[in-house]
Amino acid sequence: MNSVCAIGSGLEVVVVYSSVKQTLAALQAAGSLARILGPIFAAPLFMTHPLLPYFTCAVIAILTGLITLRRLHTTGPRRASLATRA
Repeated sequence: MNSVCAIGSGLEVVVVYSSVKQTLAALQAAGSLARILGPIFAAPLFMTHPLLPYFTCAVIAILTGLITLRRLHTTGPRRASLATRA
């Protein structure tokens, strides 16, 4: 019985690790894209008014937060992973 539990636990760790790797890769790709496109879009805004790029980023961050809260509210939090179990 212990060997079955060990195999199941090992498989769960691999699945969790794989999904974490995919999430980190997606975040790294999005960050790279933001570093490329950010200055391209921010320069004309800065020429219009020096504070406009900051206000634009604040609006984008607020909208992203509201969308995330709405999605979390409708889907609910995910179950705890192995890292939070004690």
